[in-house]
Amino acid sequence: MFPPPKGVYESEAQAQELDDTFLSSDPLGYFMSRIAMMHHWASCGTAEQTDSAGTAVLEGVDEAEQPTLGAVGRPEVNAVIEALFKNTKSPQLPKLVVTAQVAVDAFAMRHHLAEAVLRLFVGCVEDEQAGEGDPPQSLWARLTDNKETRIDQLLTKSRELLHGLMPEKFAPYVLPPEIPVTEENYDQALTTVRTYGPWLVYAMDLLAPGELDTTSAHNKVKHGLAVRGDASRRVVFTAISPNTDGTMEASALTGEDAMDIFKRPLLEFLARTPWAPEKGKRGLELTQLELDYRVILADAAMMALVHGALFHVAAHRHFAGRELPKGLTVAPHPGFVAQLPEPNHAVWPYAMRFPITAPEHGGPHRPAVISLPDGSFRTVEFGEAMKDVRIVDSTSDPRDSEQQLDPEPDQEPDSGA
Repeated sequence: MFPPPKGVYESEAQAQELDDTFLSSDPLGYFMSRIAMMHHWASCGTAEQTDSAGTAVLEGVDEAEQPTLGAVGRPEVNAVIEALFKNTKSPQLPKLVVTAQVAVDAFAMRHHLAEAVLRLFVGCVEDEQAGEGDPPQSLWARLTDNKETRIDQLLTKSRELLHGLMPEKFAPYVLPPEIPVTEENYDQALTTVRTYGPWLVYAMDLLAPGELDTTSAHNKVKHGLAVRGDASRRVVFTAISPNTDGTMEASALTGEDAMDIFKRPLLEFLARTPWAPEKGKRGLELTQLELDYRVILADAAMMALVHGALFHVAAHRHFAGRELPKGLTVAPHPGFVAQLPEPNHAVWPYAMRFPITAPEHGGPHRPAVISLPDGSFRTVEFGEAMKDVRIVDSTSDPRDSEQQLDPEPDQEPDSGA
């Protein structure tokens, strides 16, 4: 219970009581529970190396050469729906294939964690560096009234503060204060600091603007689900041209002259190009991102550890010198580590980006590109479109093993999420 306010600022008692509540929560447990839930949801049911319809992605191709789309969860949800509707007649859904949903949700949660860990980092540092003449302010209120409301402001502030702390001044923000650094645990403490710092930088990289506008993708998931998840598409680039009769050997898509672009779930979204013109609307672009939910969840787990360490240290400092109020606890620190994976900042997902409309101000649109895992981009130039190319297996009747390639590039994309 809080009495009526007596001014525009928190009193010292209010600030302390608010942070008593906030800093006795367990964000690490929350994030790790979500990560575990998604992994279980994707892994339950039947795991298959097939598309969403349950058919082989490439007819005439050996099972060992089929693309691996990841675990295809087929959970039974009707029991849950029936429990929610109780005694009324409930809708019956077909068995769900949740691969695309898990990939999209994992992608959104990773962005959520990247922003959360940076905002907590800025809040903790500013709270520690607050002057004696500043009005009382709880960390909870500081995060609520975050001055860096825009992502670009958050990135600028995060880089500024981290640069001023690294390396030795960063350690007190992530190492557990209750465990003194000794000769025995020094190497582990040093490894922990040297690991958590790069993961903060990785969070900045995820939110930073770039050739692949992943922040716009996250916003489209968060605000209205204006995206499309697809777990059944495969895209292969091959240097082998179709035959004059419109057929192509299946081996052309699996041999040395072929390169897989997409073989895992995709996230498709529309966004305006990030470079603002002098006037008028910016051009629309369609981006397709390949998502491996296992890699994404591993990234999220690492950032959750950094968030948990920052939060534990903030809580320990807040409650230092006094007993915890009855019923409150401090979430545990993730602990020292002997070795943790460092983020590979050079690894990007396979992606394709296509301009849809030109900018209204009359400037040029960006070219269509393919993003490769090494961080490089390749421009795509379109020649004469070919339709109804048939994939055939020369060892059998072509009529028994044909499938059409994707439609020509200027055809409208599928809608839906």
